[in-house]
Amino acid sequence: MDIELISVETDLLPGKCSDIQTAYIMEKCAQIGSPVVGHMSVSRKNIHLADMVHEALERTSVIIVLCMDCEDLETVRTVIAEKVFRREETQKTDLDMVLERHGGTCPGLVMRREDKTVILLPGSEEDLHGIFEKELFKMLQKEQKDIVYSATVKICGDQGNAAKKLAAEIQKKNPETDISVTACTGEVIVRICARALEEHAAKKTLKPVLKAFLEKFGDQVYTTDDAVTLEASVLSLLKERDLTLTTAESLTGGLLAARFTAVPGASEVFKQGFVTYCNRAKRKLLEVKKTTLKEYGAVSDRTAKEMAKNGVFATGADVCISLTGLAGPAAEEGKPVGLVYIGCCYKNRTVVREYHFKGNRSQIREQSAVSALLLLRECILTDQ
Repeated sequence: MDIELISVETDLLPGKCSDIQTAYIMEKCAQIGSPVVGHMSVSRKNIHLADMVHEALERTSVIIVLCMDCEDLETVRTVIAEKVFRREETQKTDLDMVLERHGGTCPGLVMRREDKTVILLPGSEEDLHGIFEKELFKMLQKEQKDIVYSATVKICGDQGNAAKKLAAEIQKKNPETDISVTACTGEVIVRICARALEEHAAKKTLKPVLKAFLEKFGDQVYTTDDAVTLEASVLSLLKERDLTLTTAESLTGGLLAARFTAVPGASEVFKQGFVTYCNRAKRKLLEVKKTTLKEYGAVSDRTAKEMAKNGVFATGADVCISLTGLAGPAAEEGKPVGLVYIGCCYKNRTVVREYHFKGNRSQIREQSAVSALLLLRECILTDQ
């Protein structure tokens, strides 16, 4: 079963919030072995929405329509009822099924006509996740003719090519297994799906495939739980070792601290975050030496080292991770955009790494935050 996805946007802009929600939908559909094979975005003012839905239903039997504004959901339902399914009435009928609110404020809706299904979903995170987790995931599973058993492997670092090579080798020997490899910033996500007529057979097929990835990438695998993020796994490592954490950020402006504090229970580990964007703040809050800033500059290994060491001293934390660099738009002090230094002070030992990132300002900041997570994880694991 293939699925197409249509996002109804308030405005068609780059970096819109629906990007996060469409990624979530694609991820969930991939888990049940029903990948999203097509994705289109349309403005809510676009008069061709009905045509787009009709054409998509010509290609596949299931369409998900993501409505970023809850008020649009009823409007879209009416358009589909009148112009796609050709119903004379626009009120709910026995052909429609409401997907209940699960902690959110807006329900979803399933519209059926013969063998065609259109699923309307609200765009807020709370509404969408509640509906998907409580109802829709199981409903889509039942639509599958085969039993699909899935697993996820999340790998640290730039391992996309190695993961794709292993996936190709496995699929050549096991054509009944579907493996998707997605390279993200600083990590690779591998999703494995095994199909069979019975659940036992699907699990049996998947087991050696999962083992092959775990053996190949070893400690670089940070989780096999699809819900666990990289920052959550790092916090778990710190908690297991009864360690506390502080962050000292310059170019990322609190981005790393925000990722940590988004994880429930982070307060058990995370003590404090410093945002020392200017030199004066570095000197006042982290006691970076005036001579260091004058001789080596704010973007230097010396500054990153002092930020990390003094972050531990200032808070009494066991670990401090520091970041300083240039995210753009222009070079400073004769140093190029994308030059970043990340320091990690752990058990009186400070490691500083130099990085050269590419991309725009936002991309450089994101790469910096992820690289800091990877360095912190490395420092913890190598201390045995």
